[in-house]
Amino acid sequence: MLSQDGEAALELGYQTFGVQARLDAEGLVSRLNLESDALGRAEVALRAEPDGERYRLGGDVSLDGLQVAIVRPLLPDIQRLEGVIDANGRLGGTLDEPRFTGEIRLQDGAVAAPELPMQLDGIAVAAQIDGTRAELEGQFRSGRGEGRLSGNADWADLADWRVNVELQGERLEAVYQPIASLEVSPDLAVAIRPRAVRVTGRVNVPRGNVTLQDLPSQAVPVSRDVVIVRRPEDDEPDTDEVDSPWRITADIQVVLGRNVQLSGFGVRGRLAGSLRLRQEADGVPEGFGEIRVEDGRYEAYGQRLTIREGRLIFAGPVTEPELSIEAVRVVETVTAGIRVAGQPEDPRAELFSEPAMPQEDILSYIIRGRPLAEAGPGGGAALTQAALALGALGGQELAGGVAEQLGVEDLALDVEGEGDEAQFLVSGYLAPNLFLRYGVGVFEPVQQLTIRYHLSPRVYVEALRGVENALDLFFTREF
Repeated sequence: MLSQDGEAALELGYQTFGVQARLDAEGLVSRLNLESDALGRAEVALRAEPDGERYRLGGDVSLDGLQVAIVRPLLPDIQRLEGVIDANGRLGGTLDEPRFTGEIRLQDGAVAAPELPMQLDGIAVAAQIDGTRAELEGQFRSGRGEGRLSGNADWADLADWRVNVELQGERLEAVYQPIASLEVSPDLAVAIRPRAVRVTGRVNVPRGNVTLQDLPSQAVPVSRDVVIVRRPEDDEPDTDEVDSPWRITADIQVVLGRNVQLSGFGVRGRLAGSLRLRQEADGVPEGFGEIRVEDGRYEAYGQRLTIREGRLIFAGPVTEPELSIEAVRVVETVTAGIRVAGQPEDPRAELFSEPAMPQEDILSYIIRGRPLAEAGPGGGAALTQAALALGALGGQELAGGVAEQLGVEDLALDVEGEGDEAQFLVSGYLAPNLFLRYGVGVFEPVQQLTIRYHLSPRVYVEALRGVENALDLFFTREF
């Protein structure tokens, strides 16, 4: 019976089970027979003959139909585990150092888990074992793609055992929910040693879809001056990690094909380029190369901009690429656009045009397709929103820092109104029951100050000073 906390017990029944043994001066002779639906059919004939201070082993092993699924209750993170193991061979060596010579096969294997990017089925692996060495050959499927593996293992020195595997595949399905669904064609070499794994090779990505999830409009990045406070118990080291660290190193070239589509945050286009990924045992993952957005479009403020240049340039930690992005709108002989450079955590944005013109006219061309001086209906709110977004790019952190120094909580930047009535708003709490909001006109020199004082959770007084002055008492009630 096999069981694990939270899992139902698995009973391993059998139809036949028998053991015969004889021990005399010439040694031990034993035989085991087993027939079980889950464990299959097993026959083991064993001889142990004395040879000085050691016992020499001999005999035969036959195993047919061992179901891999019997260990599924012990692996709660695995959703699907299937396969059948067969083994045939001879026993040798000594009682202290037993040897097996023969073949072990896994057929009709399958494995799936939420943490794995691939759901594998059709797994078939054969191991030809000769004492302390083994040669491996196998194949598997993922989606419509097929993969192959080959390799060897050596455990003559148990303190320095070795496993080497080469893995190739064509159009294997890899899914990274909810971001990407890709077809990958790997050509990798994996070397495993005690507490060390090294992966090298190349991965082609001929086809796929990458979808960036939009953030809520209120979401802001964590400020660089945020300090994460840990509880004392969080600082206790993980015994397993300290005692048995696995040193992982990698050097992999990732090459994007011509049919990898990108969408999200208003961007649609095709990804291209290549990236060399490196990982040292004690270092951070590094990338070298560039990823480009080709045939790209950017939709914002009711307009569709052409991504004239979209590059992520990697020359160090993969989390710190350099941005080189230009999105433009062409109106007759005028090209107006926005250029973004720097790193994702601290981007720098600027407007540019061909021919050169004032910044406000560039923004107006991007949003309305004409200079700011030319009046026309519509586009006022979008222009205001764009001005706010451009001015606040990288400025939310600064505004938050100033607000903190002044004792303002829940600082918010917003825009209200349309056209000439558009206002840029700054608001926040000076005290738990004292709210302040200040608005300034974007296109007109109008200012408005609002102060709200909460007398109770349902009653507050609001004073307004601007074009109109007012003092009001409000009572709120939910129905």
